[in-house]
Amino acid sequence: MRVWLTALALALNSPACAPEPGPPPLPEGLVCAPPAARPAGLIMAGSGSNLALARFIADSVDDHGRRRLGVVDHGRRRLGVDRADGVDRADGVDLADGVDLADGVSDSVHLAESIGTRGAVRALQDGAIDLGLGSRGLSAAERASGVVETPLASSVVAFVAHLDSPVEAVTTAQLVALYRSPRPRWPDGAPAVLLLREPGDSGLLTVKAASPELYAAMEQAREAGRVVIAHTDQEMREALLTIEGAVGLLDLGIIKLEALPLRPLRLDGVEPSPEAVRRGRYVLVKALTWLTLGPPGPEAAAFIEHARSKEVEDELIERGFLPPAR
Repeated sequence: MRVWLTALALALNSPACAPEPGPPPLPEGLVCAPPAARPAGLIMAGSGSNLALARFIADSVDDHGRRRLGVVDHGRRRLGVDRADGVDRADGVDLADGVDLADGVSDSVHLAESIGTRGAVRALQDGAIDLGLGSRGLSAAERASGVVETPLASSVVAFVAHLDSPVEAVTTAQLVALYRSPRPRWPDGAPAVLLLREPGDSGLLTVKAASPELYAAMEQAREAGRVVIAHTDQEMREALLTIEGAVGLLDLGIIKLEALPLRPLRLDGVEPSPEAVRRGRYVLVKALTWLTLGPPGPEAAAFIEHARSKEVEDELIERGFLPPAR
């Protein structure tokens, strides 16, 4: 399967070009977006929390139509997503002639950069994508518009630091003190750089449900300008990798799927893990979903069915996710 991670022209921010004679010219500095040709294959976009997982699932179909776990190699070149110069893109290796992929799964998946759950809903409504990626519950208005959720997995959320950091564990009380402090420092005296997502982020909502006191301290730090804001999971990942002393919320599955040199911190003595969630000892967890406008179409339904196969779900557990109940 070929996975293309690309900035699809979803026309989310630019007005469409109207045919002549059309309306009056657009205000100065605003450019219309001509309709883009829709690529063949399954088109997915949505929350950055789901991107690594969606890419992994797409890569779990091999070039002989069988379900395969992991990345497919073909002729010693990677069949899937290559990274060069910081850009994710397909490496151009073609599938073998005459191949039928498993259960009707498309041989070409287009996966857009993060546009958030809200962006996925809008893109579905505009007919720009086939399958959305959600990491929060839909609002009543979004449900009323015809958008349907299908469970994908539950994702463990953790406070995370770089592997080079001496910090391995925190308590809720320590985190409250860090976010309230005008000059936050770790127990060894080193400066702590607090990272935070935008208001309404799905990871933050898990903190709000688990500890209103910690959530309030985090929002107070935001209002006081004591935090570095990351607008996507990908920005959070890069900040944690590059800023010394940084701490922020990130999904355990992203760390494992991308083999990131980051450390999920024990919280109140509990290691973030699917097993700890199942036992009720760890509560920072959020639901990831597939989103469709109405029932899934044939390609989207085949992809979702593949994602729910036991082979794939077993691999997801090893990578920090909890599969949906059957």
